[in-house]
This record gives sequence, C-alpha cells and structure tokens, in this order.
Amino acid sequence: MPSASGTHVSGDRFEALFDQADELAVMPELTAGIATNTTNSTELSLYQQWYNRGVWLAQVGQPAAAIASYRKSLSLNPHYVKAWYNQANQFARLGLYQTALCSYAKALKLNPNLFIAWYSRGRLHCQLGDHQQGLNDYKRALVLQPNFYPAWYYQAEAFMQLGQYEAAVTSFGQVLVLKPDLYQIWYRRGVALYKLGRYADAQASYERALDIKPELMAAWHSRGNTLVRQGQLQAAVASYDRAIALQPHLANAWYGRGKALAYLGRYPEAITSYDRVLKLQPDFPNARHCRQLALCHLMPHLVLQHRWLLSHLKRARESMTTAPRQVA
Repeated sequence: MPSASGTHVSGDRFEALFDQADELAVMPELTAGIATNTTNSTELSLYQQWYNRGVWLAQVGQPAAAIASYRKSLSLNPHYVKAWYNQANQFARLGLYQTALCSYAKALKLNPNLFIAWYSRGRLHCQLGDHQQGLNDYKRALVLQPNFYPAWYYQAEAFMQLGQYEAAVTSFGQVLVLKPDLYQIWYRRGVALYKLGRYADAQASYERALDIKPELMAAWHSRGNTLVRQGQLQAAVASYDRAIALQPHLANAWYGRGKALAYLGRYPEAITSYDRVLKLQPDFPNARHCRQLALCHLMPHLVLQHRWLLSHLKRARESMTTAPRQVA
C-alpha cells in the first residue's frame, strides 16, 4: 500500500493493523497466476511471466526492479490491469506519488470495478493532503466492497481531517459493525465524539476501548479529559494517574491532572503537576500561566497560615514571659 511519510494523521498510529488487512485483500491480486502455475511457467504468456517476476521482486523489497518488470509486461499487454495497479503501488513506495496516481487512474479506466485500486488511490490522496478526493475514492471502493473495513476506517480519518465529525462517528461505527473488538476504533470514535461535545458518549467509547485493552494510555488520558468536561474531577485525576502510570513522561497527562487538581482546590498538588509538565516540556502552552494561577490561589492560604503561626508564636512567648518563675 502507498505511504507518503508523515502526512497521514490518526491520533495514535494504528495503521499497521489495517495494512495487514490491505495485504489480505490484495493477495489474490498479487499472487494470481503464480501459485497454480509455478511448475508450468512456460505455459504463461510472456507478459504474465514479466508480471509475476514483478510481483516477486516487490515482495522481496525491490520496488524499482519490480516496476521495470511491470513495464515490460505492459509493453506486451497495455490492457493488463493488475500490472498497472501493482506498478502504482511500487511507484508510491518509491515516493513517486504523481506517477503512482497516473498508474492507478489507468488501472481504473481499464477496470472501474477494481475496488482495491479505488481504496489505494484514496489512501494516497489523503496522505498527500487531498482528503476530499480521498473520500471520493473510498466511497467508490465501499460501493464495490462494503465489508472492507479498512476503507471505512480511512474514510473516517479523512472526515476527521475535514472536521466532519458526525460523518467520522458513522464511519467508525461501520468498522465496529464488522470488527467490534478493535479497541483502536473505539478510541478514535471517542475522539470524534469529544470533538462534537458529546462527552458522555466519548467517555463510554473510551471505556469500551479500555475494556478490550486496559493498558491503552491514550484512552486513560482522553477519558480524563471527558471527565473534566463533565465536572467529575476526582475521577478525572484517577484517570490521568492511570495514564501517567503507563507513560510517566506524558506532559499532556500531567497538565490535565494539574488542571483537575486546581479545579478541586488542591493547589499544592496542582503546582507539583505543572512543575512536572515544565520539566518534561518547558515550552508547554499555558503550563506556566496555570501554575501562576494556582500559586495565586494558594497564596492567601499561605498568608493565613503564616499569620496563624505568628499569632501562635506570639501567644507562646507571652505565656512564657507572664508565667511565674519557680524559686530555687
């Protein structure tokens, strides 16, 4: 599958799970003509032999050599759809994205019902930042193969990128109809619901993710955020604590914990949390400001405590000076 580095965002990176599903879907395309004809390769047409060589080279990690073989195959049979499709995948692997898009377009012109080509081109469009065009391609893929859950997932992520959170929730829901035990999707669905301000629903979605994978740090952290929004501050602190126990260097969780503690009036603990944030990330947005606010709230208590101590010491001294001395 194509991969334009660093451009696809999905929160926590769950792409590997769906890449495995991609491979399962594409495998018939990749291996057709090989398994049943290994011993009878001479019976294959020459263009098929070049194609099979390209498939093997791609599988062993030689995309440039694979492209050369696919080109040879296509010079012998320009209408060989699988060669256009697989060639596109290898162009994408090499970072030749526009050339890959042209190759996908050629495959789809020859066979508009090749769902995996619509899907793969959609991913490449999204990875290049064209999320609307990616959505168009995912929709075409899903019309042809509605049970292909990776397409629902990446469609949801495209909706997230475009700020269409209701549509994202629906697409994540379609994944869960097909694969209800994917904790990654419950988590991402929670993120979309949080964006919509549906905090109770987001909390429930995070908790479903945690039922499946209790050590999912991101879900504990995000659950804490939803609890703060609902005014459940003690529970929020406990949720942040779980996230921090799993990843002690997570500045965001320390910051959320600090805010929840400040709302509870537990200012010394809040200041300690903000100090941890600033130690981990000195330029963390608002952390210094929030620490100063907590310190300002704490100061009157410290002043009162100081005055009480002074008053107590004064009384103690007065009692010592007025007490009758014992005669030796």
